[in-house]
Amino acid sequence: MKQFPHAPWWTYGEKANDEAGFNPSAILAGFILSFADSASKLYDTVLSMTETMFGKIRNSGHVEVHELNCYCRLLEDLRPAGLTGRQV
Repeated sequence: MKQFPHAPWWTYGEKANDEAGFNPSAILAGFILSFADSASKLYDTVLSMTETMFGKIRNSGHVEVHELNCYCRLLEDLRPAGLTGRQV
């Protein structure tokens, strides 16, 4: 892929992956928590992953703007999922 012209975000690298963080995973997590069966393994996995996501944002000194937008969308989905009072 590197030999062809492309957008910089199409290039994978460990550093770039760390900077992208949970973009778009946080949005997908919110969707799953809103619509998946709360008794499913998928729901439990995503709920645990969401705790990891919020741990990252609490402990990080910097969150990229696109990732922050994904967190905002996740927060919007927590209310209909009945998870607003949960401590993560």
